Amino acid sequence: MNKISVQSFQQTALAAALLLELTTAAQAATITVDNVNCTLANAINAANTDTAGNGCAAGNGVDVIELPSNSTITLTEPMPAIINSVTINAHGSTIVRDANAADFSVIQLGSLAAINNQPTIVLNDVTVTGGSRGNNYGGGINAINSTLILNDSIITNNMGGAITLSGSIDSVINRTIISDNQSSPGGTYYGGALSIASGTLTIQQSTITNNTSNSGLGGAGIYASDYGGPLNLSIINSTISNNATTYDGAGIIHYVSATPTSSLITIQNSTLINNQSGGEGGGIYNDSADFIISQSLIAGNNATLNGNEILSTGGSITLNDYNLIGFNNNNGSSGVTLGATDTVPAEPNLSDIIDTTLADNGGATPTHNLAEGSPAIDAIAPANCATAVDQTGHTRGNDGDGDTVSGCDIGAVEFQLIVDLIFSDGFEIPSN
Repeated sequence: MNKISVQSFQQTALAAALLLELTTAAQAATITVDNVNCTLANAINAANTDTAGNGCAAGNGVDVIELPSNSTITLTEPMPAIINSVTINAHGSTIVRDANAADFSVIQLGSLAAINNQPTIVLNDVTVTGGSRGNNYGGGINAINSTLILNDSIITNNMGGAITLSGSIDSVINRTIISDNQSSPGGTYYGGALSIASGTLTIQQSTITNNTSNSGLGGAGIYASDYGGPLNLSIINSTISNNATTYDGAGIIHYVSATPTSSLITIQNSTLINNQSGGEGGGIYNDSADFIISQSLIAGNNATLNGNEILSTGGSITLNDYNLIGFNNNNGSSGVTLGATDTVPAEPNLSDIIDTTLADNGGATPTHNLAEGSPAIDAIAPANCATAVDQTGHTRGNDGDGDTVSGCDIGAVEFQLIVDLIFSDGFEIPSN
């Protein structure tokens, strides 16, 4: 996918969101949750059925559910599946499954039974945590034949995966942290953080970190498959770091189904570092997809068997667009060919290239700042920059190396010289 097609892809997602907003304004009812009379579960029922009840106003078309600011909603049993399109404005609230409850996904979107009713859920400013779902069907969010638009949220500490999308329809994840999630014990498929089986998903300005997977097919950060149909996954201005799997593809794995279809995975202006695989493909394991990787930094990943940075056993991986791969004069990859514009750094240590600690470098999500003097700084001429801003929202194309010639930096973040140490000591990420 080239720059133009990526822009078209983003424009399509934006148009869908605007259409939903216009439709919502024309038809929607607002259902206000007070956590006393009208609970979130009751509000979902009202939106699903367009009827009033249990203290909640009746839904009407594409509804808006408003949660109290910074509240905590503790679930002792599953909420109803969301089968009609709805926007949930969480205003900083947390939705958590009670630790003593039976296993279930915190949020269930769509269903196999309602394949002809494909809802869209917009989730804004929410923390989803404590979910537990067998077979890695999404302890946090499980979406089937539906669209998920997730903005400015945190999906953390869920068992059975953070988010699982099956038959995703133009889903988008924006400015979201997916951290400290893990696969379910004994799970064969899917992974620890984000799993997508067919459909379309765009991830932008988001961070996927510190997730683990013991699934038989690996995939701690992102597990991607064409099971159920073609897959189109785009990762832009995002960070995937410090994920670990017992098997393959700690950062990203593509796994082909028994009846393969075409899969396209685009990685643009993103950073993949310090992902650890007990099998093959520390950063990326490609079974049969077509990858297009541009202006991205993939370094310091590790695989016990083969392909520290990238391993491709099928499909294709297209590079030659100002990528930085590996370090210490070793690209750490197998089954791929680097191009003339790609860089294999001579620096002996990853820390000579990038700060290995996630920190608040601005924006909504934690990132890895480049190291001072990094070969990723100003490596791209301004005319070739693929995106106008970085993961933090800073403008690309600055003179980061001080040679009076501006350029764009490789990876998710434009280099920022940290002067005041008071503001450089970390970004709070939810932990156990």
